[in-house]
Amino acid sequence: MKKEDLKTKILFEISKDEFPDLEFLFSKESLELFLEILKELLQERKENFKKLIKIPLEKIQFEDFEDFDKLSHLFLLLQHINMVDKSDISQKTIETFEPIYTDFLNKIQFSKEYYERVCFVLEKRNLDEEQRRILELEKKSFELNWINLPKETQKEINKINIILSKLYLKFQDNI
Repeated sequence: MKKEDLKTKILFEISKDEFPDLEFLFSKESLELFLEILKELLQERKENFKKLIKIPLEKIQFEDFEDFDKLSHLFLLLQHINMVDKSDISQKTIETFEPIYTDFLNKIQFSKEYYERVCFVLEKRNLDEEQRRILELEKKSFELNWINLPKETQKEINKINIILSKLYLKFQDNI
């Protein structure tokens, strides 16, 4: 199978409503493409994030936050297979991708622009119970992750989080 066809099939599998074909996803040929796909999905997610924080407050809606996250889904599947049936490919992919992914997640968690949009939609938009619950949890997550700390402290926490993610990988590898 050609590389692009294989990538398309991997993305299809993680987007299905039903359970993905794990045998296919965790085949050697699929795993060899995971790092490339994860980086592409991360880039897409970064672009979506930039677009979101540029939406003026008065125009933002709950739907602007909704996004089926193929990136998280694929990375969680990779972490799962690495715990169940570790291979050099899965281990190397995680070791390479985890620090850049953690860095991006920290940027989201310390984004005042994002936090302001979550709060605005919570306060100013008509939300159903489920939408309200999603955004309340998002807001609480920001507050628990020190959104109001000074930038320098946030940068230090970001560095610590990256170090912790690397240490966690080493710990998992030694279990």
